Amino acid sequence: MKYPPSERNSADPFELEGAALQNPGKRVLALNSAYVEGGISADELTTYGEISAIGLQIGSQLDPWDARLSDAGGSVIALNGATVTRGV
Repeated sequence: MKYPPSERNSADPFELEGAALQNPGKRVLALNSAYVEGGISADELTTYGEISAIGLQIGSQLDPWDARLSDAGGSVIALNGATVTRGV
């Protein structure tokens, strides 16, 4: 579900759908200690590097449908202490 910026509210999902993030061997996205009320939509997300989401709180779902995450020799995603209220 995509909305123009003027029509978004805090309950809308954080959209990463179709994004391609690259930073080999390093962090591609940092969401440490963040709160995302509307969930995270990561359909077809492609990463080469680490997603750091330590202590992340998601008020709805984390949806990584068809995501491709890689980081040669390192962690792909760090979710230590994270909470996803409505599941993955």
